[in-house]
Amino acid sequence: MSATEARLGQTVGGKYRILRFLAAGGMGVVYEAQHVHLGRRFAIKFLRPELLRKRESLVRFQREAQAADALESENVTAVIDFGIVADGSPYLVMEYLVGENLGRLLAREGPLPLERASELVLQASHGVQAAHAAGIVHRDLKPPNLFACRREDGTELVKVLDFGVAKLGTFDEANSATRTGSVLGTPAYMSPEQARGEKNIDHRADVYALGAILYELVSGQRPHPGDSPNAILHHISTQPAVPLEAIRPTLPRAFLEIVARALAAQPEQRFPSAEALAQALAPFARRAVWPAPPLEVPLPLVQPTGSARARLPWVLAIAGIAVVFTLVLMRPPHSDPPVRSLPAPARPPPTAQQQSSELVPPVTMAVASAEAPAPIASAPRRQGERPGGRPPESIRRAPAKATAAHSGSVTFDQHNPYN
Repeated sequence: MSATEARLGQTVGGKYRILRFLAAGGMGVVYEAQHVHLGRRFAIKFLRPELLRKRESLVRFQREAQAADALESENVTAVIDFGIVADGSPYLVMEYLVGENLGRLLAREGPLPLERASELVLQASHGVQAAHAAGIVHRDLKPPNLFACRREDGTELVKVLDFGVAKLGTFDEANSATRTGSVLGTPAYMSPEQARGEKNIDHRADVYALGAILYELVSGQRPHPGDSPNAILHHISTQPAVPLEAIRPTLPRAFLEIVARALAAQPEQRFPSAEALAQALAPFARRAVWPAPPLEVPLPLVQPTGSARARLPWVLAIAGIAVVFTLVLMRPPHSDPPVRSLPAPARPPPTAQQQSSELVPPVTMAVASAEAPAPIASAPRRQGERPGGRPPESIRRAPAKATAAHSGSVTFDQHNPYN
């Protein structure tokens, strides 16, 4: 059993029962959990087992807990609890979100309408501004770290995730993770000062990342090209971003200027704050009910093999046939509808010779008429007959003797279910 599967069914902190695996990232593994007393769902993030012995990983995980716990904003994922399990693994208990991150949204729908992209980044800017006001710089903003869930009215609500590499004011002054020359973050969304490994990274690095996200949401491309992380970092450090108008020339000039300012190479040329970026985007943003992502069935931890997957359609088809066959067999018996007698074909009048040759009069056989059946209720009950008018077994199974000899048509007794 893998370490991921081993946590299923465990109760963490005496109150959070782990239900299923949700996702895995570079530092943590996330599960869905349920409070054993309240029934409410939560997301629990564990540090990967292989990182437990690395001090820097432990510090970053603790930093995420401290950063998120210090923030109160509807655009930041709430952290409810923090602890350490018996095996020494730290964990975070966070609010459970239903929706998708902007990376998946972009992959599913492609470039977004200007109004929708502006609204998503505007909300993200509000969450980032709340972090900046608390002295926290995220430093790893990217589409996968922005989550779009739904309000009650169906409109999108953006949540900022993953403060694992956040800078917490004086907390990082003596920490080796922020020494000169270290590069933290995701290359495609780094500011030039981050790409160069500078130590003095402030909130304007997050403004740059928000501009890069906005650029990608409306164009489907990133502002700095490169076939590898190193190539991207080199382009960020030495070249300006590719102008958005080269990809989307039909976008409004004012909007293009907002993106260009957010992506300025010099920090002092960018918007002074994330809130200033949000205000600039307000005229272009529109809160609306956009198409929701398709519902997904949680995948099992162990996927079927190739041969088992190939047999799956046949198994489902056979199961469907078996269900239909069972329903047919379980159908209650019913009487066949009465069969009406067909009139005998008209016979021509006999000739004189035929009349003289008929020495024996024709035999007439009485046949029960389907149109006028004898009333069962008024018929006298035979000896040994059961209540309800059904004769005993010996009488019911007695064959009709004269039927085969009858030259006319035959009708069936509609009250006999064994016909």
